[in-house]
Amino acid sequence: MAAIVFALLNFDQRARFESPDDGVSWRDTTRGVEALQVSANSPGQKAGVRVGDQLVEINATPVASALQVTKKLWRAGLWTQVRYKLSRNGEEFETPLVTAPAEKPESIENYLRFAGLLYLFIDSSFFGSGGTRRVQFIFMFFAWCRLFLLVPLQRKTGSVRLRSILREYSGDPAGARAAFAFRSGFSRSWARVA
Repeated sequence: MAAIVFALLNFDQRARFESPDDGVSWRDTTRGVEALQVSANSPGQKAGVRVGDQLVEINATPVASALQVTKKLWRAGLWTQVRYKLSRNGEEFETPLVTAPAEKPESIENYLRFAGLLYLFIDSSFFGSGGTRRVQFIFMFFAWCRLFLLVPLQRKTGSVRLRSILREYSGDPAGARAAFAFRSGFSRSWARVA
């Protein structure tokens, strides 16, 4: 019963939680931090950020990695103006940007809610049955599914479809798609899907 109460509290908190975002997907390259994707009607698009722009500074502080962009936006908070220094075709310029709440794609949110309820059910059946081998197998199977299927969704694919996840990874120069396929044990069949 307590697990169900905590699950409902979790759903409520996830619905109200907002994180600051600029609407730009940044990636680390050999030239620096580069805009990979700019969402339509996002703060980044309104500020004039384009795909391929390199982010040099945020509020006069140098940016060395895409992770630093996220950290700096979190420190700034929601609805805060930050100044981006960008480089486009070798020319540097500054532009103001006001952070906004990150979009929450409903398909991903609903999928994660379903996965959470599924794990709640599995955990409750695991502890209620005395830990039989069958329930242990089911628990481990879904734990591995969580590891290899939910983790990639954190990359803002906007979809829970396998093809969308693979399409997102195909642009990754580090070969994350191949690593993902290898870890899942279906490298030959997944390579054909892409």
